[in-house]
Amino acid sequence: MTVKDRVGRQRYIAFIIEAPREFRRGEVIHAIHRALPRDIRNEDVWLTVFEHNAGIVRCPHLLKDRVIEILNSIREVSGVGVTFRTIITSGTIKKAKKKFQKKMGIVFSSRRPPKKKKDSGGRKRLGRGQRGPGRRRRERR
Repeated sequence: MTVKDRVGRQRYIAFIIEAPREFRRGEVIHAIHRALPRDIRNEDVWLTVFEHNAGIVRCPHLLKDRVIEILNSIREVSGVGVTFRTIITSGTIKKAKKKFQKKMGIVFSSRRPPKKKKDSGGRKRLGRGQRGPGRRRRERR
């Protein structure tokens, strides 16, 4: 038995919302949660990325078709009439973002800040000829 069999495979479903205004992430999460039947609510269905009325939902691979049907059936978010259109499905979030960008021209920004360069052991680097703390000048004889 492999790890994927125990943990479960995931699918990432990219979608756009056609609406007269942009929604906040919380509003869309609430609408998706209300649309899910009780037997699916406890499953791992989650909105992983959402920007400018476009997003990616993560779900177990066995529920992919049901989640797509549910997303396409949502007609209201926060009292505003909307149309959800699922665009692509992928096995990794990275590939889902790439396919979505290629097909729709929408780029999701990265939430991770750029990596900082690590210094040697957290110590301050000294230039040539400089002494660090605790180092004394050698006495000349």
